[in-house]
Amino acid sequence: MAFYLYVFFSGFNCMMPFWALFLSEKYSFSSENIILFFSIFSIAIFLLELPVGLLTDRLGTKKSTAIGLFLKALSVLLLLISDSFIIPFISQFLVGTGEAFCSGSRDAFAYRYYSIKIGGNEFHSFNARTNSLNWIGIVASFVCASFASYISFNYILVVSFTAYIIATVSLLTVKLQESGDVLYSESSFQQIKDIISVLIRDRNLLSLLVYTSAIQALLSAMFTLFQPLLNELNIANRTNGFLYAFVALFAVIGSSMQPILRKKVNSDLKQLTIVSFFMVIICAVIAFSTLHIVGLVVVFAIFRFVFGYSGPAISSMLNLTIKNENLRASLFSVRSLAINLLQFITLLLLQSIKVSTSIRYCFVLFFIIIFMLMIWKTEKTSSD
Repeated sequence: MAFYLYVFFSGFNCMMPFWALFLSEKYSFSSENIILFFSIFSIAIFLLELPVGLLTDRLGTKKSTAIGLFLKALSVLLLLISDSFIIPFISQFLVGTGEAFCSGSRDAFAYRYYSIKIGGNEFHSFNARTNSLNWIGIVASFVCASFASYISFNYILVVSFTAYIIATVSLLTVKLQESGDVLYSESSFQQIKDIISVLIRDRNLLSLLVYTSAIQALLSAMFTLFQPLLNELNIANRTNGFLYAFVALFAVIGSSMQPILRKKVNSDLKQLTIVSFFMVIICAVIAFSTLHIVGLVVVFAIFRFVFGYSGPAISSMLNLTIKNENLRASLFSVRSLAINLLQFITLLLLQSIKVSTSIRYCFVLFFIIIFMLMIWKTEKTSSD
């Protein structure tokens, strides 16, 4: 029960639909300040992901994830108690630091929990269920935030803080045998050498890390463009929460259907191809057609379905491909570092082509990149 409470409440991300409005109203942020605010997260991940990932294999996945959740709670508390202009930047750096602690350990902890508490050969199904529960938490947080936004943004922050504290406490009460966390005892230098050695020896794992990191970085970058698209259609900011909650339901469906679709295609490569294919279609529709409100909502819902499907599919593939328990969390941290670095580079490219006035050109760029990735992966698989 404690594990599932942790999964549900760790998904609460109440402020996501309202950041721009909140920062401009409470802290008088300009557009440039808001862009810098979002960049702080990627900077924190870039600086801290690898050292924190190395630390995770020494602390254990449960402790590391709990530290990350507590730092996220602290970041929300800072926004509640201070109106200082610098506080949002400090808060966002804490969120990035918290995500650095969570990113490598979260998937590894779920795999170890399954191995110890459940066992068997159905990790794909278990992972899909936990991802679906996490998405249900996200939907619930958006609904709560939407109602709270009409009263005060502080109520949204209180809900977020409470959820992170519940998630932290629930996680710490999960009981696993000592063997559940395989701690790394060598030096950090030796640990880095071992990671490089594993990736050189296992070309399949390296290829999978590169391809899935690129796909998830592009998915995250695409997601950042939907709010500007909504603004172009003059959809009020305070209704965004309800819209985000609605489309997040499709992520729940996508995550839930992942093990069913996997059995039908019976191939991990085909799963990745399906995700990439739908990403290409979404980019093409946005880039080369005229969308009205209903059409954009439909495309947004399909995008969230693909997003929800890709999470457990990629996580399961990597967890079942990684054989070294000592380095499992570190390898996930390497992947998270790659995702955030690629996303940061992508955002810089988007800024250079003026996202606010040329959103369709951004999706043309995504269309080309994803199509090239599909060709590269197909040729790579054929050569192997």
